[in-house]
Amino acid sequence: MDNLSKAKTTFALNLFKKLSENTSSQNLFFSPLSISSALSMVFLGAKGNTAAQMAEVLHFKQCKHEMMQKKSIMEGKMSIISEINKPGTNYVLRVANRLYGEKTFKFLPVSQTFSLFLCYNTFTFHKAEEQVIIVPTYYTKKI
Repeated sequence: MDNLSKAKTTFALNLFKKLSENTSSQNLFFSPLSISSALSMVFLGAKGNTAAQMAEVLHFKQCKHEMMQKKSIMEGKMSIISEINKPGTNYVLRVANRLYGEKTFKFLPVSQTFSLFLCYNTFTFHKAEEQVIIVPTYYTKKI
């Protein structure tokens, strides 16, 4: 198991423990792959203390240099999806995550290294009712 798979497994187990603390007699349904994928997308834009805290929670500390860490995470994410969907399986897993941010917020430019893995739209949040239609449309096209 490579470092990213170990990190994702550790994150999933820790998240399960936290979510199930007060629900020991109830069923619990969540997708650690989807949650860690979405958080990984946010991690790409994080810097400094925020990036360090996210790396700790997501168990991404194996790579010390921040840029190499982020690059290896996204390459690993694609590798995991490819492994899950390898030829010969009788299923296909599709993951569709996208970030939505307020239009007036100044986002840092996304480097070409990450542009293939990062999908985001900007919204005018005070016109949320107009924007609500866009979100389901994106996922319908992806899935």
